[in-house]
Amino acid sequence: MNEIFADLLDVFVVVYLDDILIYSDNLDDYKEHIKEILRRLQTHKLFTSLAKYIFHQNSVEFLGFILSPEGVQMDKQKVDVI
Repeated sequence: MNEIFADLLDVFVVVYLDDILIYSDNLDDYKEHIKEILRRLQTHKLFTSLAKYIFHQNSVEFLGFILSPEGVQMDKQKVDVI
């Protein structure tokens, strides 16, 4: 995954194992970013699970953090457990 997306990492994509996080400043860029990610997956004969797709979210839980336009925050549920 890191090789496939090497030139895009930290530009508009983050990869952790088999999770791909795509982020963009606006909807038009986002649509183009998604197309590029899916094109590269197809080129390398990699498949995804439709059940794991979540599109057009303003915030997302990723690796125990909540990512949003406001920044990065700890997931309150994880903090409460500790």
